Amino acid sequence: MAERKLLVLFGSQTGTAQDTAERIGREAKRRHFHCRVEALDSYPVVSTGPPASLPGSNGIACSQG
Repeated sequence: MAERKLLVLFGSQTGTAQDTAERIGREAKRRHFHCRVEALDSYPVVSTGPPASLPGSNGIACSQG
């Protein structure tokens, strides 16, 4: 069975998004995903257009307006 991977990126000034991202990461690990939680500014931006599909990847986007 192929390893299930999940990358959760967050951007936060108050810490709320980080807390949420870490909670999602813990839940993903309980569901047997290999999960990484990282700050958005630590991840290289490839495109500023519409979200791109990354082959073999799952993604979650959280935004607070």
